[in-house]
Amino acid sequence: MIESAARTEKDAEGQFAYIKGLWNAVRLDEAVILKVTIDEESTFQLETTSFVVANAAPFSTILAQGGGEPDLADSLLDITWLPSDATATEKMLNLTDLATSGLVNSETNSDIQFRQGKSVIIEADSPLSYVIDGESRQAERLSIKVKPSSLKVLC
Repeated sequence: MIESAARTEKDAEGQFAYIKGLWNAVRLDEAVILKVTIDEESTFQLETTSFVVANAAPFSTILAQGGGEPDLADSLLDITWLPSDATATEKMLNLTDLATSGLVNSETNSDIQFRQGKSVIIEADSPLSYVIDGESRQAERLSIKVKPSSLKVLC
């Protein structure tokens, strides 16, 4: 999704470039099958058009808002994914729901999947395209872990 926005667009347009990239990705409607393990629980498989792992993402990061307003101090990853079998209308409703849930801290509809954990492992049969801090990358397997109290914010 985010990889749909070019680096120059991200530099010039900020969050708007991500939203344009999201819109382009929604139109393409490309699903991926992932094997996911959260906190060493049983691995499960899912087919999705969007899978986001975030640690307290800002409300403008629309696809990361499956749990409503993020808790900056919970030391948990917020994991949100959208079903691949949704109709075009359901997809637009899901995106609207995600956008408003981060702004007004409301619950999302049951189509939007949300979990939290201290770690997540993501695997696929082909290389995974992913984005960290706006930079596109690829890997066969991703292992993401929270490192509590590792970021200091000065106001």
